[in-house]
Amino acid sequence: VDEAWATTGIPGNLYSAQKAQTERMLDAFEAAHPERRVVRMRPALIFNGGAGAHLARVFLGPLVPRRLAAPGALPVLPMPRGLVTQLVHVDDAADAFRRAVLDPDARGAYNVATEPELTAERIAEALETRVVTVPAPLVERAVELAWRARLQPLPGSWIRLAHRSPLLDSTRAREELGWSPRVDVVSAVRDTADGVADSSGVETGPLTPRGRAHGPMPGD
Repeated sequence: VDEAWATTGIPGNLYSAQKAQTERMLDAFEAAHPERRVVRMRPALIFNGGAGAHLARVFLGPLVPRRLAAPGALPVLPMPRGLVTQLVHVDDAADAFRRAVLDPDARGAYNVATEPELTAERIAEALETRVVTVPAPLVERAVELAWRARLQPLPGSWIRLAHRSPLLDSTRAREELGWSPRVDVVSAVRDTADGVADSSGVETGPLTPRGRAHGPMPGD
């Protein structure tokens, strides 16, 4: 989909609802200040190894051994059937943001996503493992039960979000900002997996490798 796609979010997922609310805030600001240049960046999932420790805290929780994320560590990886999503490496995302800030003609929304899309087969290639697909409703229910038992930090609605979010067409960013991603999806997943396995981070509050998850768990 292009930037004209409805930004109403995915029902039942608070992360998505927050993004939709931010869009409404920008709508109101633009209406009140038409003289201001407002740019909305809509990136896909942002991947990189430097956020490994943070991603492990947010998506895996304290009970999952980090070394299992290393390529070749898992003999098999269960995945929701039919999952197709997108990502963008942090370096490519940063380049898109930089171009939007510096271009005086940049206005409105820009989708930012690497092509091709991220599939179970490409995840398996990056992690050097074999994927076994599981019905998505079953995965969502299992994740929800584990979340309610406080065994991991993500509610089941994140599985719904992954399945229902549309694939982004980044043509506008390519043509108007001159942006193009340099890191392919497999390399981005492998970089991130290495970062999770090594508990990599940087010395900022959210990304410190030694910290705990900041604030409530996603979905609280």
